[in-house]
Formats: sequence, structure tokens, C-alpha cells
Amino acid sequence: VLKNALDWTSRAHRGEPQLAVFAGKAAALLSASPGAYGGTRALVQLRAVLTTLRVLVLPEQFALTLAGQAFGPDGSLTNPRAQAGVTEVAERFVALIRRMKG
Repeated sequence: VLKNALDWTSRAHRGEPQLAVFAGKAAALLSASPGAYGGTRALVQLRAVLTTLRVLVLPEQFALTLAGQAFGPDGSLTNPRAQAGVTEVAERFVALIRRMKG
């Protein structure tokens, strides 16, 4: 579904340059899965698609494994290491966006 949405939004309007909708855009990749890989394989594919669309993709990424057991009753991550991974990607993404804006 995500790939299809990216395909549709990547189509240029009449008179618009190819991939104009993605010009100057950046992305950070995070995934969550109930499995042992946490969606890592999907992140590889998504990175390839976004790179083809000329989106600047942050090198760091995070995949949350065993996501069905990873959250407490309040919705927060219970594993400090997982929380640190999400925080690191988020902080690096904010820094990237700030650099892009000058």
C-alpha cells in the first residue's frame, strides 16, 4: 500500500518536472514488527524506493523487534535500548532538517 501511494504521488502534473513533489524532501526510516527482524527487510526496500525518488534518506534507521510486547500500558517503549534507538534516529533527523533549512 505504501509503495502504491508513493507511485501515485510521484507522478508529475502537467508542466511540472519529474519527481517535483519529492524535491528537497528528507526521510527517516523506522519500523515495528511482531517478528524477530522488526521490519528491517521492508526498510531496505523502502530506502531503495525513496532513493530512486531522490528523497534524502537518513543513513541511520531503527527497527523495533517483537513490537507486540514492546510497549507499556501508557504506550511508551519498555526497553530503554529501543527508546534510545528511536530517540537517536529522531534527533539525527531533526538535525538533518535544520541543516537543510540552513
